[in-house]
Amino acid sequence: MVNSGAHVPSSANQGDAASLASEFESLSADYQNVIRFAQHRHGIRVVPLQELKGGFTGAFLYLVSVSSPGSGQLEHLVLKLDRPSAGEPDELERHKRALEQAPPDFAREHMAEVAFDRVELDGAIAIFYRIAGESLHGFRPLDAFQQQSQVQAIFSVVNREILTRWNAVAAGFDQAVHPQSLLSRWLTDRLGPERNIEKFFKEVRRIDADRPGLIVQGRVYPNPLLFAREADLWGRARPIDAIAGFQHGDMNVNNVLVKFGEDGANLESYYLIDFAFFEERMPLLYDQAYLEIAFLLPYVATVDFARWVDLVTGFASQDIPDPQRVPIELAGAAAAISAGRREFDQWIRANHMSLTDDLWGQFWLAATAAGLNFCGKGGLSEQQRLGALIFAAAHLKRYCEKFGVPLPVDFAHLYEASHIGDEPGGRTVVSVSPMPATAEPEINLPVQPTRVIGREEETPEADDLLSDSRLDPRLNRDIGRVFVGRQRELAELTAALEQAVSGQGRLFMLVGEPGIGKTRTTQELASYAEDRGAKVFWGRCYEEEGAPPYWPWVQIMRSYVQQASAEQLITEMGAGAADIAEIVPEIRVKLPDLETPPVLEPEAARFRLFDSITTFLKNASQSQPLMLVLDDLHWADRSSLLLLEFLAREMVESRLLLVGCYRDIELSRQHPLTETSARLSREPVFRRQALGGLGQDELGQFIEATTGVQLSQELTNTLYAHTEG
Repeated sequence: MVNSGAHVPSSANQGDAASLASEFESLSADYQNVIRFAQHRHGIRVVPLQELKGGFTGAFLYLVSVSSPGSGQLEHLVLKLDRPSAGEPDELERHKRALEQAPPDFAREHMAEVAFDRVELDGAIAIFYRIAGESLHGFRPLDAFQQQSQVQAIFSVVNREILTRWNAVAAGFDQAVHPQSLLSRWLTDRLGPERNIEKFFKEVRRIDADRPGLIVQGRVYPNPLLFAREADLWGRARPIDAIAGFQHGDMNVNNVLVKFGEDGANLESYYLIDFAFFEERMPLLYDQAYLEIAFLLPYVATVDFARWVDLVTGFASQDIPDPQRVPIELAGAAAAISAGRREFDQWIRANHMSLTDDLWGQFWLAATAAGLNFCGKGGLSEQQRLGALIFAAAHLKRYCEKFGVPLPVDFAHLYEASHIGDEPGGRTVVSVSPMPATAEPEINLPVQPTRVIGREEETPEADDLLSDSRLDPRLNRDIGRVFVGRQRELAELTAALEQAVSGQGRLFMLVGEPGIGKTRTTQELASYAEDRGAKVFWGRCYEEEGAPPYWPWVQIMRSYVQQASAEQLITEMGAGAADIAEIVPEIRVKLPDLETPPVLEPEAARFRLFDSITTFLKNASQSQPLMLVLDDLHWADRSSLLLLEFLAREMVESRLLLVGCYRDIELSRQHPLTETSARLSREPVFRRQALGGLGQDELGQFIEATTGVQLSQELTNTLYAHTEG
């Protein structure tokens, strides 16, 4: 390798090396110079035959004709031009190690050879790759393919064969690994202070990198940088068993060369190039996640950023995206990601079924690390770096919710797309411009409407937020009881309400054992919802026999009908009023001229009823947001659950917030709600929050607040041991 201070020979003694093919003259001066120097150093003449792709990170790939005048040889190679980061390891040495250690058949079929020593000059590099036994005609980098079926095929094959062929022998397991240590191994010194990732927080986004939480589109996400740095933030999260083996380390869209057959349907061959970051015995799945974010980021420049963010934040709740449920301009991207992840899931099921949670957890952490890596790439646009950070945060949230890691209660506002332009306090929108660090934040994460007891040391700003006159929290209206703790749960719930108010319907399930505080927490949210201008209606399921079908829904709609005018009901229910009146007869009192609905087959009648109710509730929420509470869902009848599933599929574009409460200990595998919960979990509007007991200090504060008696620490400890909060 030649350092940046090397002297380029003059044209007087270069011969052919001084002559640059005219097709290269559109390149930047540093790339032209490094090509000239490569010609001189290796005694070759390089003529481009075809530009394979210009990468969004600034790299270029060419199919080139390379002649050696001294020997008379000529061959076709792939030329890569790039500007590596400072301190990047030696490509040639790493590439040799990768070839030597890979299974011979995989190395021969899928790993390109380095034809000459890598040449570097003034920060630019030139690398020539040879694909043994293959004509290079027809090979393209991954991001040159636009046909959806081809991209899906690439993601399927590469994801599968990294595990089943390249790592067939090398893969092994590291037992009981802490999640923070995995992030640290993947990211190494990138996590350090004043490195590019931290600078993005401080200098570009102007937010505190040490805040454990980030607000994106009104929802709370863990800060990937801080969680990657500090093991203490993970609480008592259990370690996982992590699979380890060969890691490419830079599985970018330019580093996967692919060739399809003449029909364009059959993937004939693929090769991996650029092993500068190759490592043995590294935690696996980073390459797959790296390829995903490298593939997704170019879309930032071509589609609405808010829609891109919606796709990515969906990974916080759904591992395999449904291309049918994303904007059409992102359907191809979603299909490619789905194809790769389905291969991964099938590999788990075929080989390590008992480790499903741990291996998916390792993938979520790998995606967190890959997103952070791209966040630190200064050559990307600010919007792309922001997108990479959100990608990381979404997958980290997925991990935290699956493994019981508490979400933060201290937040910085990162991104909100409901407004255009710059906003204060680091809350950034479509323009993604930096925000004044000293400005007062516009509140988009609501606070609790009654004073919260406990954990004040974790949220020192709580009193300031509670006194914000814009929220009018009415602190004295505490529904007759003291409310203790639950900041994290309320943050999630109120964020969901804010999204519903803005026109993005949400369904939230609160689950826990009897008496844990599900209903009380929902009452607290309902109080806030009313302060925000929403109407709140409750429906409670009935434990004993005798309740009519749809009983909780009947209660909700009956309450609504009683306070609505006839004109309002006609407008909101439309032609469906007669169908709804079949189960809510109070409607006919206000609309006595309704006709009797036609007699239909049971399934057709049920669909007509569900559609009428859904249309009515969505229409009703347009004039005023609605919060609908379904309490004690573990006692719900089958019809009520089917209606809930139907509404969940249709409510995404509404001002509805549905909150369901149920006891998870009541559910067996055969319970109807178990099946409903599984289906709901696939809906993008769905979130689930499990409630646990109060902390030890909170228990003491609750007793003091309700009885006026301050217990000794010993007695508090005894009570906590018996009650578990």
